[in-house]
Amino acid sequence: NLSAYVKEDGRTQIPNKASYDASFPHKPGVHKDSNEVPVTPPTPDEPEIKKDVNGKAEETLAKRDQVFTYNVKTTVAQDATAFSVTDKIEDVLEFAGTSSAKLNGQALDASQIKVEGQTITLTLTEDQVKANGGQAVELTFDAKIKAGA
Repeated sequence: NLSAYVKEDGRTQIPNKASYDASFPHKPGVHKDSNEVPVTPPTPDEPEIKKDVNGKAEETLAKRDQVFTYNVKTTVAQDATAFSVTDKIEDVLEFAGTSSAKLNGQALDASQIKVEGQTITLTLTEDQVKANGGQAVELTFDAKIKAGA
């Protein structure tokens, strides 16, 4: 993760310099630094985000009160320091209990998923974000049409 090297203008720049230490009979303990040579990597791409319902692009329900599963898939942005996945469902829908999340195929703690009203949010810790740039993130949750909608 290169987030510590992002400059105010948004560019990422990694500085580096060399040095030597020498002792001469007339001048012990000499230290000299070289010029600084920065390396500027390309700006990382913003990851795609895709959503499906029951593993498909769309779903036709057999019953109005049928529970269905939404899957939201993306990857952790490279060089980010914070990353969350949010889904606001329509007012005629409601969450139907279960939700889960995975990072790089590994289950995440349920405490990282918050539901507030019509919005569900998965928030990764800063350590997870920095250690998992480019890795898959998946948020899965069940929903249904509200009774009387």
